[in-house]
Amino acid sequence: MAKATRKKKVRRAKKASAPKKEGGARKPTITALVIATLESDKGRDISNSDLYDLVIRKFPDRAFDTKHASWYRSRFKNKLIPGQKGYVGSDRKAGSSKKKSKKRVSGKKTAKKKKVRRKAKEG
Repeated sequence: MAKATRKKKVRRAKKASAPKKEGGARKPTITALVIATLESDKGRDISNSDLYDLVIRKFPDRAFDTKHASWYRSRFKNKLIPGQKGYVGSDRKAGSSKKKSKKRVSGKKTAKKKKVRRKAKEG
């Protein structure tokens, strides 16, 4: 009789939180700045280039582009940025980021299969 095996518990690593500044306050992020700007009354009238200028003023060493501003605006409009009011969660389906691998079949094997099929049809 085989021994019953126990499943090992998998320990998941804790998600890293944003680094904290001295005094316990969280380090400012581009996302937080964009959310605060777009949630304000002026946020509706702000263009992508204005949002870009604002971010570059606060974070001059970051690679931020007007395309990024447009991405943030789109995510904000659909309430997909964590931390914003009315956040509804991710738009990505569970497991969609994993690609399914396909088995590769060599040409020789497929040629043999074709011969077998032809013989089966003939015979």
